[in-house]
Amino acid sequence: MILPKKNMLLGLSILLLFLSPFFQLFTPVFGQVNLVEEEDLFRIYSGENYNIIIPKNKGPEISFEKTNFGELKLKFSYLSEYFSPSTYLSSMEHLTGKAYNLNYLLWEAFGVSEPTRAYVNMSRGALDHNASLTFSIVSLDTNKSINGYKITPLESTFLELTLTNWTFSAGTNGLAFRIVTFLEEPNYYERLGPFVDIENDQYVVQILGAQYIFELRFNQFLTILTDKQKEESYFSMFFVNYNIATKEHAPADFWVSIPSRGDIRKIILTFVCTIIPQQTASTNGFTMIAIIISLATMLYSKKWLNQRRKRGVRNE
Repeated sequence: MILPKKNMLLGLSILLLFLSPFFQLFTPVFGQVNLVEEEDLFRIYSGENYNIIIPKNKGPEISFEKTNFGELKLKFSYLSEYFSPSTYLSSMEHLTGKAYNLNYLLWEAFGVSEPTRAYVNMSRGALDHNASLTFSIVSLDTNKSINGYKITPLESTFLELTLTNWTFSAGTNGLAFRIVTFLEEPNYYERLGPFVDIENDQYVVQILGAQYIFELRFNQFLTILTDKQKEESYFSMFFVNYNIATKEHAPADFWVSIPSRGDIRKIILTFVCTIIPQQTASTNGFTMIAIIISLATMLYSKKWLNQRRKRGVRNE
């Protein structure tokens, strides 16, 4: 028996209504990450979680916009050599040698939107001795592991800063990158860290808002590529001018330093940014333990450096 067209449409509508929950349950959703290019910026829409804004004509600087959190700024603002009594940067007075304010360099940028990711690449060449910088921002809508980071789709943003062909000035100990992150006014926030996540061999910085936390993670061991195209892990250390265990309404403003080596061809720093709901009391307890360990490590390092200096004076 052939049903009238009207009854057929009614039957199909009822069937689709019945099956729709199953389609929602078993059908994967793609394309939730989307990039839009505007005149002076790129904008990445990460589902309904937050938007990422990348200016075209500034140094490596990005903004994260989220409802009930505000606009968070993350800046990679400065690059400088240093001469220090220790292997790593331990005072602002030790900054010397070649330096670049990354905000004042002219950058070339392009963005791409694909079915499961969106990314923006920025580059600046023609630095001293043909050195160059590249900065990449990647947002994914699929689970993935990159450089030891677990990337949560639509929640985590992967960043990579690469310095190529840097020639260290004579007498310098290493190179340091300045990183600053804060929540734009009028939103109140507090900074915490950097501190050490021993379980994952990572440094962690947090910006604490009323309902959400911005978390920046980066590996203690960054990656270098040598003249012989050999990839190696290379230990880095952070330096701050404030108490990392005290919550303050001020930007997280810190330096990441690495010692100089004559055979380094590339220096690759990677980061993961996540905006998460305010943590539970137990998680906060874990954070405080990590901060105590970080402080103990820094104090031990200073003690070791002082002993080393004293031995050096005796040997003279």
